Amino acid sequence: MSGKDRIEIFPSRMAQTIMKARLKGAQTGRNLLKKKSDALTLRFRQILKKIIETKMLMGEVMREAAFSLAEAKFTAGDFSTTVIQNVNKAQWNYWWNWLPCRLPLLLWMKPLR
Repeated sequence: MSGKDRIEIFPSRMAQTIMKARLKGAQTGRNLLKKKSDALTLRFRQILKKIIETKMLMGEVMREAAFSLAEAKFTAGDFSTTVIQNVNKAQWNYWWNWLPCRLPLLLWMKPLR
């Protein structure tokens, strides 16, 4: 530890009281930061778990959708032009996240709280 890292202080009872108060404040601040870090880590893991579950569900849904599309094409032939002509507007809804960006969200999805 070099000399410039040390706090110059006159040894007295008042200086001891001041240093104890500074130490207590530093310990409280560190504990608050640790709690905040733990809460953010927990939230990150919850979001990560939700992402993994959603990806697994998406795989199943895409498999069913591909099978349904193949079945519909086999039954009705090429119907892509009919679908394109009957669409009026996109089915997207935008909601604000706590980040400074807009995230696209399908109307049937619920925001993560």
